[in-house]
Amino acid sequence: MITLAELTPPRLPRVQPASSTAEIRLTEQEDSLCTLLDECTKHLAKTREDLQPIECRIAGGWVRDKCTPFQAELSLWDSNNGKLLGKESNDIDIALSSIMGIAFAELFVPFLEDRGIEVRNVTKIAMNPEQSKHLETCRATLMGLEIDFVNLRSEEYAIGSRIPTKVEFGTPLQDALRRDITINALFYNVHTRAVEDHTGKVTTQLFSYT
Repeated sequence: MITLAELTPPRLPRVQPASSTAEIRLTEQEDSLCTLLDECTKHLAKTREDLQPIECRIAGGWVRDKCTPFQAELSLWDSNNGKLLGKESNDIDIALSSIMGIAFAELFVPFLEDRGIEVRNVTKIAMNPEQSKHLETCRATLMGLEIDFVNLRSEEYAIGSRIPTKVEFGTPLQDALRRDITINALFYNVHTRAVEDHTGKVTTQLFSYT
């Protein structure tokens, strides 16, 4: 049985991520999304003293598909469309530092609506361990993008199993370390507009060619 931590996360230390040799080229919609997320978290910091500071990062496949290597001509690099894997990605996972995905969506959606921005198909995705869904998340459609909101997390496993026995709030590094393949451990920080390689392995293994 999975044990979830309390909804209020512990105060986790900030860790400076390893520098990355990759950049992200945003579409107009992606740029607007990052701006809105940054503005919303700043608004909450000023108006909600009961909340811990919230940091938003884009995680997983979107970052993988959008990365541009600085240092090397990789075989997967497609100069025609500026993607590492040559794929467009409208499916974006927002990883949150200090709040559950559902709780953040309940704050973010009214923030957007107050600014006349339409949000559609807001859906709670229930936990379903049998289908490898170990946390409740929230999904919404915004500016043609399918967005999932979920908190950063750490996981503990039984010996010989990849099914987590315990899920807790985690740091960006802890969340990166639990991901399935190295390149999926990259994050894109919407506040600094920088690619973050908290493990240091992506930079070393994929982008440090001579």
